[in-house]
Amino acid sequence: MTNLTVIGGLYENAITIRCNANRHTFSISYQKKLCQLNCQSCRLHEKNLRKEELLQEDIAQSKLNELHQNKMFEDARIKMESEMKSSSKNSGSSSSRCWNNNT
Repeated sequence: MTNLTVIGGLYENAITIRCNANRHTFSISYQKKLCQLNCQSCRLHEKNLRKEELLQEDIAQSKLNELHQNKMFEDARIKMESEMKSSSKNSGSSSSRCWNNNT
């Protein structure tokens, strides 16, 4: 909870309060419960900071996922090329055996 100071309005329709942390001023009605009182501007600022942190974490995680996916694709490509070379060597040697047997 932010430290707040009453700066006016005790005999008016609303009480004017100042947030000591960031010097925000706002008004509240007399029906507002004091135990739930906090500076809306500070809370909004903290909420926006948290959103930005989450966004940055999301971006970092997306980049990490992209790097991981690219590595997996590269590993799969290398394995596939290796298998194709191995397969073509095996089929090439078996066809050459057939050719030699027929002559």
